[in-house]
Amino acid sequence: MNFLGKDFSLPSGKWVKDNFLLVFMLCCLLGAVIVSYSNGYYQKEITLNVEGEEAVNLTTWKATVGDVLEEVNIDLRPGDEIYPSPGESLRRDMRIYLRRAFPVYVKMGEEREVVWTTGAKVQEILDGLKLGNNDYDEVEPPLHSPVEERMEVVVLSLEREYVTQLEEIPYSTHRKINPSMDKGMYQVIQEGKPGTQEDYVRVTKMEGEEIDRKVISTSVIEGKKDRIKEVGANTSISRGGYTLRFVEAINVSATAYCTCVQCTGTHGRGITSTGKTAVPGDGTRDNPHLIAVDPAVIPMESLLYIESIGYGRAVDTGGAIRGNRIDILMEKHEEALRFGRRNLKVYILQ
Repeated sequence: MNFLGKDFSLPSGKWVKDNFLLVFMLCCLLGAVIVSYSNGYYQKEITLNVEGEEAVNLTTWKATVGDVLEEVNIDLRPGDEIYPSPGESLRRDMRIYLRRAFPVYVKMGEEREVVWTTGAKVQEILDGLKLGNNDYDEVEPPLHSPVEERMEVVVLSLEREYVTQLEEIPYSTHRKINPSMDKGMYQVIQEGKPGTQEDYVRVTKMEGEEIDRKVISTSVIEGKKDRIKEVGANTSISRGGYTLRFVEAINVSATAYCTCVQCTGTHGRGITSTGKTAVPGDGTRDNPHLIAVDPAVIPMESLLYIESIGYGRAVDTGGAIRGNRIDILMEKHEEALRFGRRNLKVYILQ
């Protein structure tokens, strides 16, 4: 037989027969080598990394990752992470990584459960427990917190119930400007009326005590009616041939007094609280009446125009003069008595 330009003769049948045992042993050895190689039974250099420990280099005849772990007496616990997986075949220069799980305790009411994990957030630990319809939005530590070894996660027991309740809808007050009405004056042209609504409310309780109440939906049973108030904007009037500009007009209850002991409680000193001589005026622009006022309503020294009375000057106060009250100085006690009590309109002039 010619092979690659050379004569080559196969062993004769007689030779094979005479050396059968040798040929058989060579074939078995060759087959064993082929089978062993195809099944991975050859020495391999691998590196084993266990988290928190120094890496270990191994030379092994083992075939899978799981076989190596068994060889070095490493048992996998629930939650451990191994890469590659235990069933994966070994390869030369393979690196195996093992991350050990640690316990986290989850407490719900009287129950306490152990969860093995290699690290996560509280939210992931609770999701993994498949708590179903149970609420766990009240958790200590918070859901976004990373877990640590032997940490206790407490899930507070929440109860929710739904109720309906009636609530009043408050009305608003709207201002409507009336240019012909004096500034400071107003009138109500529509009274307000509150409405009624029904709220569908979720009540959350913890350990039997209410901790939150939230309106889920609302339906109006009776609508509100807003109050409409007409307010004046006019700031000028014409009186006695003069155009008087004013800051504000107010309605007051007016009385009169003189400097006698009956009116002032003193012996007629004739001095106002601002130090002016208490001399009655005649209501003209040049000689206005002297008026006692509440300074919180009418500023002191203000020039006033009082309907049906004339001009006045705010120069005095009185113990009984509070709010929209004025007291007009008269010359005689009889005049003050005749004046009595009147409702008047007063303009605070600019």
